Amino acid sequence: MGQSMTEERSLKSDDDLIGLLESGPWIVRAGPQPAASRVSLREALQQARALSAQGLAITHLERVPGEIVIGAVQVFRLWQKLGMINPR
Repeated sequence: MGQSMTEERSLKSDDDLIGLLESGPWIVRAGPQPAASRVSLREALQQARALSAQGLAITHLERVPGEIVIGAVQVFRLWQKLGMINPR
């Protein structure tokens, strides 16, 4: 109940992840297939934002090989904190 599997596997706080912006490699997932290549977390967040603006539903970001997974809700919060979107 409650959180999805991808959000449960994300053990990092927003602030921890902001400290990892230059780390990698990360991939953007929109469904089962990767939607963006292996890049830094900052670039993955930017690519995810661009894909979302095109109408793709981002499911999660994953640090290869799956050691950290950031669910869609946390991705949205990071976009807000980093000024990639306006807070509601």
